[in-house]
Amino acid sequence: MKLSNKPKILDYLILLCAIGLIIFLSKSLTGGSGATYLDIQNNGIDYLYPLATERVITLDGKIGPSTIEIKDGKAAFIESSCANKICIKMGWISKPGQFAACLPNGILITIKGNNTSEVDDVAE
Repeated sequence: MKLSNKPKILDYLILLCAIGLIIFLSKSLTGGSGATYLDIQNNGIDYLYPLATERVITLDGKIGPSTIEIKDGKAAFIESSCANKICIKMGWISKPGQFAACLPNGILITIKGNNTSEVDDVAE
């Protein structure tokens, strides 16, 4: 019996499936392509910040300043001039679609994801 060293169609098919599996697993484990970012809406303006960059942002809202922190891929209100501080009690958000709001101050923060072409990384 003579063995052939030439690759056959089945060899290519197995290689193609292995490459596809590697790509699928890498995207699944890293949350897909692209990065998540924070969208802050204040006074009709959207401010976009990547969650990969830690920073503290203070914005003037309708009743005074609110401070938002981005840390460890998460974001949260850490200070606000509102009375009940519900926005601070909402805690940290990190997944696309999650949001927190300071309604008296008119500030909404939302996690967006997987579209790095939209990230402006506006001035602090």
